[in-house]
Amino acid sequence: MKGWKNIVYTFLTLLIAVLASCTHSFNVAGGRSAAAEAIQQQQASWTRAHTLRKEDVPPRYDVNLDLPEEDRWAPVLVHYNKTMLAQMIKNALATELPKEAIPLVDLIGSELNKYMPTPYSGEIKGIAKFLNVSIGEVFALNILYEATAFCTSIVAVDSDNMIWHGRNLDYHLADILRNLTVVLDWKRNNRTVFTSTSYIGNIGVFTGMKPNVFTVSIDERDKGNIYENIMGLLSALMNGTSTSFTSFLTREALEYDDTFKKVYTRLVDSHIIAPVYYILGGVNPDEGVVITRARLKALDINILVPSIDKWFVLETNYDRWTTPPPSDDRRDPGIKYMKAVGRKNINDKTMYQVLSEPPVLNNKTTYTTLMTAAQPGLFQTYIRHYP
Repeated sequence: MKGWKNIVYTFLTLLIAVLASCTHSFNVAGGRSAAAEAIQQQQASWTRAHTLRKEDVPPRYDVNLDLPEEDRWAPVLVHYNKTMLAQMIKNALATELPKEAIPLVDLIGSELNKYMPTPYSGEIKGIAKFLNVSIGEVFALNILYEATAFCTSIVAVDSDNMIWHGRNLDYHLADILRNLTVVLDWKRNNRTVFTSTSYIGNIGVFTGMKPNVFTVSIDERDKGNIYENIMGLLSALMNGTSTSFTSFLTREALEYDDTFKKVYTRLVDSHIIAPVYYILGGVNPDEGVVITRARLKALDINILVPSIDKWFVLETNYDRWTTPPPSDDRRDPGIKYMKAVGRKNINDKTMYQVLSEPPVLNNKTTYTTLMTAAQPGLFQTYIRHYP
């Protein structure tokens, strides 16, 4: 057991170093700075038309929760060229992980049942078997998904008291992940339990909707310390505690919680592996909230209060009581665009416009999702390409 712990610790230490390097280049030298400059040049452009092309819509598939865990993803994966998909995963890991760490992911995979709860361990094994890649590679891919997302989420209530929820999900692996974006309808007894926008190989949920109950998205909470996030993951895996992956918690909420109060309580009270923001929308006019989470507790609750004209809440990746860095200020432009639209004009189309303005939209944006739990048929996702 001691040798196993050393192996995991070595792997995660290497992973931490490369993730920290990637995040530094993303924030300082990457698309955020260019987007911040673009916003200054295009202050008057927020009302421009954004044409939605057919090719912007990702494929949509069912995930049958009645199937055994290891078989659930095969009906989705069968639509892809297995060789090309496996190579995409390997390329993503090769980009993010040092060569020295690659052999260690197989060792992690060999002990997955000890450290990953059901149904997730079984699903990871099933994906790995179907694609003929190692279990450790699929596991490592989910670590990357969990640790490196940047995002913008907005929940708003319109003048007819309809709740609208929009989000952009940004990654520095954007070119790869655009090709892996899918909409999934998770079904039991041939009934849709929830819908998500996901990436192939990602078994958690970062963007989802439970019909007629709630919508949810996760934004990474940037504390400038990926080391702590990964060490939280290490602790959860090694100690077998009740600490949850942040995206597994939302999946469990979508599957099992049938009221806004239940999901709110779950997201506020559960112990999680990394600090995040949970953005939650319901079906009633006051059911919109941003939950600022540390690993063991909620630090801030930012709610809709339509009675005093607080009709939207917006979150990027920074605590609302702090100032975003100049190289990555999507919050202030986003708030400006929302105020310009106004409560009486907010809907899925105008929310899409807000999420299409730089730097809210940037060259790392992989997709935009628009959703309202009160009208599940309006769930829509578009793969984004920064002009």
